Amino acid sequence: MKITRKLFFTLLGVTTCVVVANLALARWSFQQGFLDFIGGIEQQRLSELGEQLTREYEWSDNNWKFVETLDFEQLLREQARAGMRPLPPHGASGSQRAFKGRPPGSPARVKLRTMGPPTVLYDQVGQLIAGIPPNNQDSPSIRVPLLSNDIQVGELRSWPAGPSYTPLASQFSRQQLWASLMIGLLSLAAASAISWLVAKALLRPVKEVLRGVSELSKGNYQVSFTESRHDELGQLMSNIAALSKTLDKNRTAKQRWFADISHELRTPLTVLKGEIDVLKAGIRPFDAKQLASFEQEIDLLAHLIDDLYQLSLSDMGALRYRFEKQSLTDIVAGVTGSIKRQVANKGLTFSLNCKEDIWASVDKPRIEQLFLNLFANSMAYTDSPGTIQLEVSTLDNLVQITIDDSSPGVPVAECDLLFDPLYRQDSSRERRSSGAGLGLTICKNIVEAHGGRIVAAPSKLGGVQMSILINAYQGNQP
Repeated sequence: MKITRKLFFTLLGVTTCVVVANLALARWSFQQGFLDFIGGIEQQRLSELGEQLTREYEWSDNNWKFVETLDFEQLLREQARAGMRPLPPHGASGSQRAFKGRPPGSPARVKLRTMGPPTVLYDQVGQLIAGIPPNNQDSPSIRVPLLSNDIQVGELRSWPAGPSYTPLASQFSRQQLWASLMIGLLSLAAASAISWLVAKALLRPVKEVLRGVSELSKGNYQVSFTESRHDELGQLMSNIAALSKTLDKNRTAKQRWFADISHELRTPLTVLKGEIDVLKAGIRPFDAKQLASFEQEIDLLAHLIDDLYQLSLSDMGALRYRFEKQSLTDIVAGVTGSIKRQVANKGLTFSLNCKEDIWASVDKPRIEQLFLNLFANSMAYTDSPGTIQLEVSTLDNLVQITIDDSSPGVPVAECDLLFDPLYRQDSSRERRSSGAGLGLTICKNIVEAHGGRIVAAPSKLGGVQMSILINAYQGNQP
């Protein structure tokens, strides 16, 4: 089942439960309210009847014998038709009363129910005077005491059976029930339509996301979404769009990587092949100079292959690091001592600023490789006469290593690209004596393996500044 239908049936099911619960509670509330309403009417009816019977009791010398001469059935019938009529004054004959008297010798217990619930009259001691109580006297009843001079002389009691004890009440209750059912059905119909529309509206962005993922799976990384949202789905769309750009960038970088690698490998191989062809043709003699040329091209190939191997190990995290407490001052002194002659041969000036003994938890061989790569990059891209400056200092709990060189420089927009493998830029810093442009990429991986970061920026000397931050050694570290 599609998620649209699942969501539709879920919304419809929840709405149905809510509607049914509301109808049930409304019906229960109606029943309770109607019972209270009926009870109030019955209480009022018994009060009016009790007032009349109490007056008649007082006119009969505080005696209930007058009940035997009254037609209570007719009394209740008249009460139900037009409200209670006053009984005739005490002393009037039975024919003069408003209601017919009972025939002589008729039983004293009369039926008081022709319209309404069963009604019974008791005297002050609970003796039945008139009326027939229902079979189930434990059901809820309404009682109205009859008082004469603040003394209870009797009691009227009735047993309303519910809203259906009269045809009118029963009809009204049925009408309310059918009205509630119709309202419930209309509500469910409206809920079904709204649920379907809501389900489609909620799943429209999900379908857009599915479309984008499908395009990515097909290799189409130009995915974009026209709908702008500010919820979780909008964030998911933004992430997918960013992922598509990253995948497209990686694919482009991969293609460029293969092209650059093939170019780097083709160049020395072309030179070697050309020189071999010249030797075979006898144009140039095979001597020590020719061997030196071969050796230079082979060294270039070996350097490229070694850089590729180191980079692949670094990207896979396969390079092994053994972190130990090391003096960066000693490491820098050892590396700079080994390159001073190379710097001087290129017509460059080198200066070191490291005034204190600085310690860090590092892998010594990798840190030495880091400095050698950075110095080699500066020497390869700095014009003679030029300057290379190295400064090592502490900043809070960090060690800051800064290498500046003189012109030529790199635009700010291209500084971050220097760490991309085989990056080429259209400037004078493209001139190189050896290498394949993988040194800075390896440097970045080494620094990140030490938990630090490396950034490139224009130097105050006119060239490029490489700034490295790594954690300094803390006394409580192992």
